[in-house]
Amino acid sequence: MTTISWKLLNEALVRSCSVPYEALRQLCDAPTDALLTADLDQRLRVDAALDALGSAARQDVAGCTHTVLRHTLLDLKRAAHHHDVRKVRALLAKATSAGVRLPAGVTTAADTVITAAENVLSSEQLHKVLMSSKKRERECLGKIARDQGVDSAVLAASVPAAKAIRKLSTDCAMSAKQLARAHRTALGYVIRSATRSVPFSALCAIAPSQLSHASLHSDETLAPTSVHTIARWNVYAMAQIFSAMKKDFGFIATLPVLVNPDALSEHGHCALPRCSVEYLGHVGDRDLAVYREERRVVDSNGLFGKVMALAASAPQNHEYTCEQLAAELSARTGLSKAQTKCIVLDAIRISALVVPTLDLSPSTAVSEQPIVTHLARGSDKAVSAARLIARIAEECNAVASISDFDRRHTQILDLAHHLDSLRRLVDPSIPMFHTHVYEDGVGKESTIPSSIADSCTALDWEALSDLVDLLDVRQAERALFEEFVSAKFPRGEICHDVPALVNSFVAEVLTPLRQIDIEAVDENDLKSTASLPLGKAWEWIRARRRFLAHVAALRSNAAGPVDIRDLLIDHRPLVQSRRYPLRSLNAYVQQGDKAKIVINRTLGGPGFPWSRFAHAMPDSATRAWSELSDYASDAGVKLVELTAGKVVSNLNAHPATYPTTLLIPGHPRKTTRASDIRLADTHLAYCASSGRLQLFDAHGTELLPAYMGYITDRGLPLSTQALMLLAPPMHCSLDFFPRTNSEITHQARLMLGDAVLARESWIFPTSTTFMNIPCLLEEALVWWRSFSRYQGLPECGVLRTFDAHGVVGKGQFYNSQIMGTITNLIRALRNAHYGCVIEEFFPLVGESGVAQEHIVTGTRSLKEGI
Repeated sequence: MTTISWKLLNEALVRSCSVPYEALRQLCDAPTDALLTADLDQRLRVDAALDALGSAARQDVAGCTHTVLRHTLLDLKRAAHHHDVRKVRALLAKATSAGVRLPAGVTTAADTVITAAENVLSSEQLHKVLMSSKKRERECLGKIARDQGVDSAVLAASVPAAKAIRKLSTDCAMSAKQLARAHRTALGYVIRSATRSVPFSALCAIAPSQLSHASLHSDETLAPTSVHTIARWNVYAMAQIFSAMKKDFGFIATLPVLVNPDALSEHGHCALPRCSVEYLGHVGDRDLAVYREERRVVDSNGLFGKVMALAASAPQNHEYTCEQLAAELSARTGLSKAQTKCIVLDAIRISALVVPTLDLSPSTAVSEQPIVTHLARGSDKAVSAARLIARIAEECNAVASISDFDRRHTQILDLAHHLDSLRRLVDPSIPMFHTHVYEDGVGKESTIPSSIADSCTALDWEALSDLVDLLDVRQAERALFEEFVSAKFPRGEICHDVPALVNSFVAEVLTPLRQIDIEAVDENDLKSTASLPLGKAWEWIRARRRFLAHVAALRSNAAGPVDIRDLLIDHRPLVQSRRYPLRSLNAYVQQGDKAKIVINRTLGGPGFPWSRFAHAMPDSATRAWSELSDYASDAGVKLVELTAGKVVSNLNAHPATYPTTLLIPGHPRKTTRASDIRLADTHLAYCASSGRLQLFDAHGTELLPAYMGYITDRGLPLSTQALMLLAPPMHCSLDFFPRTNSEITHQARLMLGDAVLARESWIFPTSTTFMNIPCLLEEALVWWRSFSRYQGLPECGVLRTFDAHGVVGKGQFYNSQIMGTITNLIRALRNAHYGCVIEEFFPLVGESGVAQEHIVTGTRSLKEGI
C-alpha cells in the first residue's frame, strides 16, 4: 500500500456577510460604556468602604461596654455586611442626634461610605442612561438596516420581521411593545448579518473560490463583489401540494403513471417498497417532516397485480396517463370509469403505481416543468393549478431581481397569495405556509488569499481526520453494522441481497438503538447494554467519552492553549483500525491573528459544499466534482451519489453531482441514467484487511456513497442513514463543552497545531448565580457588569445555553458597548436553566472588512489492491 499525502482541492467556497463589521461598530455606545464602567468602579469603592466599616465596627464592638454604643456598632456591622448604605446613613444620623459618640475609625469609615455612595448612579439615573442609549441604538439600527438593505433582504424569510425593521428605519409611530420587538428583531438580523451567524441567504452570500499563492494586500476587502440573489419556490410547500394532488384524480388525469420501478415479484406476490413523508408543519422558522419507509405486499394475480401488469404493457416508448390507464382498465374489466379511477388512486396510494412528475427529486425540486405542461391538458382545476404553478415560479424569479423594499414587499405578497390559492385549490386542510420563497446570495468567483491557502496547506489534516473518526457519534453504528453483516456472512462471505440486508439492519438494530439515549448509559454498563448486543460499539463510545473528559481536564487546568494532537496518540490504534481508499474532509475555516486559522466545523462528504449552490455556480461545482472523481478513480473506487427519499426541502435540491447515483428501493427518482446503479445490483462484504464493510458494483469496483444534501443525517430515511455508514466519517461536533457541574469552569483555547479548534470559554453551571439576577433591567445591567468583571469575561463574546441533555444551542453575540446585546443576554441568562457557556468572539474582524468563512477540502487517497 502506498500512502499519498493530503492535498487541497483547488476549488473552494467563501461565505461572506452582507453587512460590514464596521456597521456593527456604529452601534457601540462608548460614552455610556465609560459612564457605566466609572459607575461600577465607584460601586466597588463603596463595597470596599463598607468592608472597611464592617471591620472597624467588629474591632470596636469587642471591648465595648456601653450598651447603646455597642448596639449601634452591631447595627453598623450588619448594615455593612448587607451592603445597605441607606441603613448606614440612618444609623449615623441616629447616633448623632442621640449624642452617641462613635469611635473615630468607625466614623471615618461611615463617612467614606456615604461620600462614595453619593457618586453612584441611582436606579432612576441608570434607567435614563439605558433608555437614552437604546434610543440612539434604535436610530442607528434603522439607518444600518436601510443603508445595507437588511429590511429588504429579510422579506424573503419573514414579512412581519421585515416590516418591523422597516418601521424602525422610517420612524413610524409604534407602541412601546412594538418598538421593543422591532428593536430586537432589527438588532438580531444586523448582528447575524455582520458576524457570520446568519444562514446562507441574501444576507450571507456564497461565492466560488480557488486556491492561490499570489499575495493579497492586507487591507484589501475580501468580500466577493457583484453579489446577486437567486430565488426559488419553497420546496416544502410545493412538495405538500404535489403529494395532495395524488389523492385527486382531477389533477393527475393527464400525468404519466408508471409501475413502481422497485416492485419485486416473489412467489406469486409482489413486494412494493416505498418511502413516504409525513409533514408536521413548522416550529419557528423550521419546517418539519418525517420519512416513513415501508414494504407492502400485494397478490401478483390480484386486482393491483393486474393494474400493474396493465400499466407495464403500455406501447414501447409510451407511458399511460392516469386517465388512459383508468379507461383501459375499464375496457378490460367492464368496471365503470369512476370505479377504475378509484382503483388507480388506490394503486398510487400503496405505491403499486408511481407518478414521477409529482415526486420531487433533487434535480427537479425547483422546476415547474414538466408538471405545468401535463396539468395544462387536464380538467379546469388542473389548468388552474398549472397557471398558478407557472405564476409562482415566475414570481419567485422576479423576487430576486427586486431590491426596492415596497416593490419587493408587493411581489412577495402576490407570491404568497398565489401559493395560498394553490393550497386552497388542491387541499384546504394543508396548514398555511410561513415562508414562500427561498433565496441564495451568490458572488462572483474570487481567489483565496495566500495566507489562508498556506495555513490550510500546512494544516495537520491527518490529525484532523483522526479527530473526526474518534468524535463521530455514528462510529458505534458502523461497528454494529459491521458485526451484523459478519454474523450473517462469516469469513468474509459476500451478501448479494443488499436491500434485504439493509432493511434487516434497520429493523433489528438501528431502529431499537434510536429508542435509547446512549449518552445517558453509564460507562460500566455500555458493553452489556441490551440495545448494544453486537460488536465493539461500546469501545467507540467509551473512547470518545474518555477523550473528551481528558481534553476538558487539560483545558481547565491549562495556563495557555492546549494542543490536541498529543492526546490523539493513545486512540490511533482504534481510529485507524478502518482504512479507506479515499478520504475527503470539508473544513469551514476563518482567518485568525498571527497566521492562525479557526476551524469552525467539518461537514459533509466529497463535494458536498457545492451541491446546494451548483445551480448558481455550475462551473465551479463541475470542476470540484470532476477533481474528486479523478481522485476516487486513482484510488480504485467510484463515488456514487446517495439518494435520500423524496425531496421536501430546498436544502436537498441540487442538480446531478456525480455520474452515478445509487438507487435505493422505494425512493422516488425522476429519470434513470445508464450509469446509475440499483442497490439490488450491488454486493456487500466485510473486508478484514481494511477493517470495514465494502460495497461493490457488478464489475467488482468499490462504491463510496456520498450523500449530497444539507439536511442532517438524523432527518433522513433510515435506509439512507444505514448506507451512509459505508462511507468514511465526515463530520463531528467541535463543541468541546463538558457537562456542567457545580463549579464555574474556564476552558483554554484548543489547538490543532497552529489552527484553533475551540475558542476560550467559560462554563457556568445551573446555580443561584443566575437565579439572583435583579428583576429591574437597570439593576440587572449593574449585576452583569460586576459579574463579568469578576469572572474576567471578554467584553465581546458569544453566549450559548445548555438544554436538558447537555447540548449547547446557537450562539448569541454580545458586546459590552452595545446595550441591546447586553439586555438580550440578560434575558437569555434568566432562562439558562441548565447552565450556559460564554466563548470569546474570535477571530476579530478588521475595521474595513466583513466576516468571512472559507470552505476548503482536503483529500487523501490510498492506492491499494483489494
